[in-house]
Amino acid sequence: GLPGLILEANDGSEVIVCSKIVLNPDDKTTISEPSKGKEVSQKEFDIIMEKKMKEMEEQFSSSRNSDGNTIQIRIGG
Repeated sequence: GLPGLILEANDGSEVIVCSKIVLNPDDKTTISEPSKGKEVSQKEFDIIMEKKMKEMEEQFSSSRNSDGNTIQIRIGG
């Protein structure tokens, strides 16, 4: 995932902007401890992150157009 919240998306020809965020403080939200997965050390986490970053680089480099600068993301097929 990405750190933070994306409030604007721009593809060069179209811009989508979040203009309003509504929070309902009356709704109580409970955060539960994860029930699956495993605990890893910082060193193990760093190794996993490096591997995942390389996978993403390879995935995105295969998505680039001939100009080498554009990434296409398809939603819904």
